[in-house]
Amino acid sequence: MDCPGCKGTMTPTEAGDITVEACFSCGGLWFEQGELGRLVNRYPGEAQELDKRVAAQPEASPKLLRICPRCLCGMTGFDYAAASVVHLNSCPQCNGVFIEDGELGAIVQRKQAAQARAEANTEAQAAKRAAVAGLEARIGQNKALAAVFRRASER
Repeated sequence: MDCPGCKGTMTPTEAGDITVEACFSCGGLWFEQGELGRLVNRYPGEAQELDKRVAAQPEASPKLLRICPRCLCGMTGFDYAAASVVHLNSCPQCNGVFIEDGELGAIVQRKQAAQARAEANTEAQAAKRAAVAGLEARIGQNKALAAVFRRASER
């Protein structure tokens, strides 16, 4: 298969239980539909290792127009996520995705940072709930104590 980035030859390469096509000239990676998400979600360490293993050669010069190596139609560029520095290319027919050198590692790092923020937010919410529960327990104790004093003063 020809690389959409530099027209070099792409080589089947294993990462986890997924076989992707890798271009060892420009560092590009071709993912069939759903493979990028599976790799990043299931095997983030192997995804980063793959990104390093398939590094671009210094003389590689990527082309601006990307052609799908499966369907031979023009690919559409899009940003991986809002305000992202990662720009991907997708085939509108087969939904395959081509990513350039270094982008897979950036995707994994972005996902891990988002997970860390979500976990920190969950921990902060749990701490707030515990604090509120503690305050509610104190208020309940104070109300019970006030009722005891009220009854004692009425005697």
